[in-house]
Amino acid sequence: MEALRGRFRRTAELVARAARLPGACAQSPASHLAAGWVQLAHCQLSEARREFDRVGRALAVAPDACLGAIRCLLTGRVAIAEGRPDRALARLAEARATAAGIGWLEHRVMIATSAALLASGAPAAARAVAERAGDSPDAAVPLARALLADGDHRAAAAALQAVLAEPAAVPADVRVEAWLAEGQLAYASGDASRGRRSLARALRAGDREGLSLPFWLSRPWLVPILRRDPQLRDAYQRLLKPLRIAARATGPAAREAVHSLLPEQLSPRELDVLRHLAAMRTTEEIAAMTYLSVNTIKTHLKSIYRKLAVTRRGEAVRRAQQLQLL
Repeated sequence: MEALRGRFRRTAELVARAARLPGACAQSPASHLAAGWVQLAHCQLSEARREFDRVGRALAVAPDACLGAIRCLLTGRVAIAEGRPDRALARLAEARATAAGIGWLEHRVMIATSAALLASGAPAAARAVAERAGDSPDAAVPLARALLADGDHRAAAAALQAVLAEPAAVPADVRVEAWLAEGQLAYASGDASRGRRSLARALRAGDREGLSLPFWLSRPWLVPILRRDPQLRDAYQRLLKPLRIAARATGPAAREAVHSLLPEQLSPRELDVLRHLAAMRTTEEIAAMTYLSVNTIKTHLKSIYRKLAVTRRGEAVRRAQQLQLL
């Protein structure tokens, strides 16, 4: 249920606790299903397949229609991530047949089917399926993507509006996908500033839960953007690891040469705060992540601005980029 809510950090904790249970309890199909779901969210596709294979073997002995349908749904999503939309559609058709009568699960299968159709190059069909899924936030994202693929930017923006208006009420994984879709739309419309803000929000939300999969699925448009934006790319290297975009190499000699250009060197704590700035985190978020008070972070920011000879956050990040401090 935590995985259904997109709360994969909590899901992983429960999976670890289940693994410590005695005997057959630790090997239950539900436990392996949740473990595979976490691996899928982390974009560890081979590991996810292995867990789902274990689920399949367990269900062959003790069938369970609901768990079987979820397994088909998730193996379909694995196939989408692997670039095999035809296989995904076959698995999702099996999930649809198995999930008959389970309304919420049929809804999930329709959303995944829309994504598979879009991946297969059929935006019109993807749009039709997403529209049949209703007005829920998780259906709005594939609908927006299908509309964007069809070149209807205005309708895509309207579809995302309901999700972005109250993001806190939306499951974490759907929220990440919505911000990513909004970022793609903004970049495609020529609004790079708004696109970066949306992408930064997606990265922040994804980082909390370790959600690498949405970024992997967005790589055709996302990788070129991140290659031109090392601040965001380098700030979220662990999350973006599946995309294999290397961070810039900066050796000790390079850092020493850069520091010599500054009238006063930044302290290790100030460099840490600067990295959080590059990730577009708020003062409150930086304070929480560094276990410091908001006032202490503000003091560090003033010192950073003074040492870099800037007056604003954006200027500080750009200056640090020029000096290879990030």
